[in-house]
Amino acid sequence: MNSSIVTISATNTAPTRVNLTTPTQGNITIHRRNTIFTWDAAYDSDSDPLNYTINITSSYCSDLYIGNISSLTYTSASELCLDSIYHWQVRAYDGTEYGQWS
Repeated sequence: MNSSIVTISATNTAPTRVNLTTPTQGNITIHRRNTIFTWDAAYDSDSDPLNYTINITSSYCSDLYIGNISSLTYTSASELCLDSIYHWQVRAYDGTEYGQWS
């Protein structure tokens, strides 16, 4: 009786980088204090379901770091500070790996 051993390895590919939509980079427009942040969907070559993490930072106010977002938008639950410049970035997560920050 012949037998053979087969090793099967499964690999995962991280999702692609997210493209930010609004507000745009360098946008100095005055926004509502509950600004809506939007981005384009990342692509996952393994067809894994994706969720997103957003990181919103400011030199003068509390940072926001929110994960497990299933949509392509985020509206801040708390009001953003007045007269502050914010920086924001998003990355996708496929349940195994994070993609790069936008």
